[in-house]
Amino acid sequence: MNFRTVILAGLLMALFTGVACSDSDEGEVDWATTITTLGNFTDNGDGTVTQGNLIWMKCAQGQVWDSGINACSGTGSGTTYGAVSLSYCETATLDAGGTCTNAATLESDSGPAYSSCDTLSFAGFSDWRLPTRYELDLVAEGFDRETFLYVFPQTPDDKYFWSGSQVEDDTGTAYTVSFAKNTFGYLQSSSKSSVKYVRCVR
Repeated sequence: MNFRTVILAGLLMALFTGVACSDSDEGEVDWATTITTLGNFTDNGDGTVTQGNLIWMKCAQGQVWDSGINACSGTGSGTTYGAVSLSYCETATLDAGGTCTNAATLESDSGPAYSSCDTLSFAGFSDWRLPTRYELDLVAEGFDRETFLYVFPQTPDDKYFWSGSQVEDDTGTAYTVSFAKNTFGYLQSSSKSSVKYVRCVR
């Protein structure tokens, strides 16, 4: 089965449905850009998605990939679909002067979010990690939430997602990206002790 074809076919169906139902220019999607963006992703059929030289987890941490429907499931309420919220660094660690970040690279090297990827074994790989701020920002480029869900189904939308990148001039904060409808693709800094979602990459 060619999963890229499935993704594009679903998008084209949405495109024609959207065109037929649309009576306004408000909120129109740049479909040419979106289709081109979707063409940069390959669904590997094993719970992972390839984007260039990166392989992404299809599901957020805490969700379970269902091979029967090629989507994510879980027991969470609302739109969390079972995704878990994790801190970048625990408050006690920060209070003790730890940052959960490598001082040279400014990328995560410990903490709950980091460990959730670092200890993960999935789809035959065990070198999963938190994405950098640039990788997490790039995965949203060219999408809106509705079309993003063709590649990453059941993405929760009530919290931002962690990158592994610390804010350059603030050891207590790290970069996060939103995949919610009204703030899709927004990059912001968040306290490392706050809880966010995690999508691992390799």
